Amino acid sequence: MTVYLSIDILEEILLRLPVKSLIVFKCVSKQWLSLISNPSFARRHSLQKLGRSVTGLFVQDPSWLGLYGNAFVFLDESKRNNVISKSFNPYAKSLPCPIDFRRRTIQSCNGLLCCKTSHNNPTFYVYNPSTNHHKILPRSPFKKDGFKSFCSVSLAFDPDKSPHYEVISIWAHKCRTLGVEIYSSKSESWKDLGMVNGSGRIYIVEDTGVFLNGSLHWFNRYGSCYLDVGEKSLQLKKMPAPPVAREDQVYGQTTWIVYFGECNGHIHLMKAYRKFPTSLYIMELEMDYTKWKVKYHINIELLTSAYYSEMVFDMHYQSIQDFSVLFVEDHDDDESKTSKMVIQIREHIIFYDLKDMTFNEVKDIQLTRRHPYKRLATPFIESLACV
Repeated sequence: MTVYLSIDILEEILLRLPVKSLIVFKCVSKQWLSLISNPSFARRHSLQKLGRSVTGLFVQDPSWLGLYGNAFVFLDESKRNNVISKSFNPYAKSLPCPIDFRRRTIQSCNGLLCCKTSHNNPTFYVYNPSTNHHKILPRSPFKKDGFKSFCSVSLAFDPDKSPHYEVISIWAHKCRTLGVEIYSSKSESWKDLGMVNGSGRIYIVEDTGVFLNGSLHWFNRYGSCYLDVGEKSLQLKKMPAPPVAREDQVYGQTTWIVYFGECNGHIHLMKAYRKFPTSLYIMELEMDYTKWKVKYHINIELLTSAYYSEMVFDMHYQSIQDFSVLFVEDHDDDESKTSKMVIQIREHIIFYDLKDMTFNEVKDIQLTRRHPYKRLATPFIESLACV
């Protein structure tokens, strides 16, 4: 009774609980609901950094292929075979369009998801799967055609610095310059940041950026760059080139990008070689942007042998088709946790241990076979962040 009557003590107790429990405890009483739903409580809870790690992955079909084949895969080994399909994902009926509309989740950023509907002149919205709240982004007053000619729409959210998020929209202008606009959840309005030289970089930023330490990062076969969201001088900066391996020296430009993403405050890049498709290099970007360092050099011959009938070896390009890396989770600084990568081979999802090079397959997964090499995985982090 004493704890119940003391709001301060109650709040200190609740701040130490995981998000999943707090969502349930909202039903205890109106007092608990009001406390847990308070934005200031959500802010304090995020600063506790409890459960900030990735819980699992939303795995979805390629864009605009419908709502079939979606699944949520837990990263926790104890829940590895516990897959939720079509129930715990950002495609619920509560979202801002009819269920038959095609939707796509394009980015995850510290507990919030950036989603879009339709294909021509789409609608974008920010969604928190933990609280099941969403915010439809208003049309920019600077673009009469809305998002029709955009290159990239990316979410920037750092709960350590602010409870508010930003959405950065980049669009091409006459193929030589890039226009940048930013939406702030604090002001609930768009701001035109002006133009930057986009010569040779339009195709680099055509996808969603990877957000870390106040910057958005892009890396693909066209090149690499990053944009400091908070910097007053608007410019796209170039990231360093990955290290040159022996295969590069012998065969020249034979690399293909397998994965680019962020985990535990580090950006990872994975590449392979067409001449050696079973050899993968996982690299990590130094915090000062000076270089990439090779974290893991792994050989997946055992994996390819086990799933040879499911994988297609393209002899023309000498590479593996129907194979994609969904996520890299690196815990090299914590011996009690495993470092792994999550791989998809058609309808199979496999956990590959980066240290002992063993692998296990997720069971009872329901995914379609249509264009599996284009499948998209979005990391999920539990959060009380307000949208």
